[in-house]
Amino acid sequence: MMENNDIFEKKDDQTPQGQCSTNTSGCGCGCGLPKGWIFMMFGIVLVVILFNQSSSSPGVQWQNDLKAGLEQAKAEDKPVLLSFSASWCGYCDKMKKKVYNNEEVLKLSENFIPVQLDYDINKEEVQNYKVDGVPDYFVLGADGTVVSHFTGYREAQDFADKLKNALTKSEKKE
Repeated sequence: MMENNDIFEKKDDQTPQGQCSTNTSGCGCGCGLPKGWIFMMFGIVLVVILFNQSSSSPGVQWQNDLKAGLEQAKAEDKPVLLSFSASWCGYCDKMKKKVYNNEEVLKLSENFIPVQLDYDINKEEVQNYKVDGVPDYFVLGADGTVVSHFTGYREAQDFADKLKNALTKSEKKE
């Protein structure tokens, strides 16, 4: 009778269990994968993770409470950047992915109190500001009056220009 450790001892005409006799350049287990495949797979996973992190940088830090945003605007003497968005809006998603994380847009957003409201949830504000499509943007003075208004998808540079223009208008109003 064979002892348990005998299965791991190589006999002249046998291949030890867990090793591949036909795959001399492979991983050694008989699966046929090339040496280093685990490192290659790890590298691919790492690249995917890093790519996803870089494409989903934090972006503009939106609040979702207009009343609190207006109070903060008064306290910090900043205008409010009010955005109306919706989960089903393709252009809203595109703005999130391509514009709100743009370096210039992020820097400019520091001059505002950014508030983003959901078009489907915040019906009272949608009616008050006469929003009939998304994305829709309003720059409000700290007192809540509309200083600037623009709608639709904007490339990052165009959006930054709109913010600069609104900031100038806001400063003149004060």
